Amino acid sequence: MSELNLIARQLNDGLNIADVRHSIITLMLDQLHALQAAPKYWEGRHFANAVAALGMNIHAIQQPTPIWLRLCLVDLRKAIEFTPPNAPYTEHDSNLDEVTILELIATIEALNEQA
Repeated sequence: MSELNLIARQLNDGLNIADVRHSIITLMLDQLHALQAAPKYWEGRHFANAVAALGMNIHAIQQPTPIWLRLCLVDLRKAIEFTPPNAPYTEHDSNLDEVTILELIATIEALNEQA
């Protein structure tokens, strides 16, 4: 079973949200550190969305709330497991183009301190 599936199962089983967050953060950091050498545009886009959903979960007024973690896992799965079709991927967002892997790592590390 993949690590993503294990995390999803933890979330579905009602495991402590802080523990689920920690599992997600660990997976994200491991993946992003490995990705630094040759990031692809679509991976960065999905990781950025996953980081945003994680931040929304941590800063949500209503706690605990698993919905943002579920959305985070959707984008993580796309970043880690998705293989784009052979056609060139041309849709780019100029704002997202400026986000670096190192910035995503720094943001996740800051969220980890708040989680």
